[in-house]
Amino acid sequence: MILTRYAGILTPRKAITNYNLLTKTQRFDDAAWVKSLASITANAVTDPFGGMNADKFVETATTGEHVMYQLDGATANGPFVGSIYAKAAERTYAGLLMSDFATGAVGAIVNLSDGTYVEFGNPGSWTSRTVAVTNEGSGWWRMVAKGTRGAGTYTVIQCFLYPSSTHNVNYLGVADNGYYVFGAHLETGSTDHGYQEVN
Repeated sequence: MILTRYAGILTPRKAITNYNLLTKTQRFDDAAWVKSLASITANAVTDPFGGMNADKFVETATTGEHVMYQLDGATANGPFVGSIYAKAAERTYAGLLMSDFATGAVGAIVNLSDGTYVEFGNPGSWTSRTVAVTNEGSGWWRMVAKGTRGAGTYTVIQCFLYPSSTHNVNYLGVADNGYYVFGAHLETGSTDHGYQEVN
């Protein structure tokens, strides 16, 4: 049975109309999440719901783009909502990008110290692009990207490590520096229904 999570309550996914298109939504060490110049330390810190299920997203000591992503495999164009929780560790800037892996994206670089953010991403085929960041307590922030995809085969959730608020993904990483992540989510439509866990 695949379960989803609303406000910390696990529910059979079939009971909910709008559900998370991603898989392994809390297990970023799984192969479903492609990592480049980065790795995951599993179950590293308390998650926003009080469990011990948040991972640490860490960079390697290499120059380049430090990123992880998952493709949902959806082929239909239309509106999507993507989100993830993040918390500062050695790195205090996190990037969330919802992309079509071809023409453009919608996303932001978020300061995990205060929740301020700078939007980034070439629009490409995406319209009605918006970003929101909410304070979830205990240092956790939920980053939400919305937009309507007009082209491409996939909708992709990408997470980036950044040394600053400047959109410069190609930098020399410091081994084991990173931030904490939890609860990736992607759904069709323009309404954010909240995080839903998929095992």
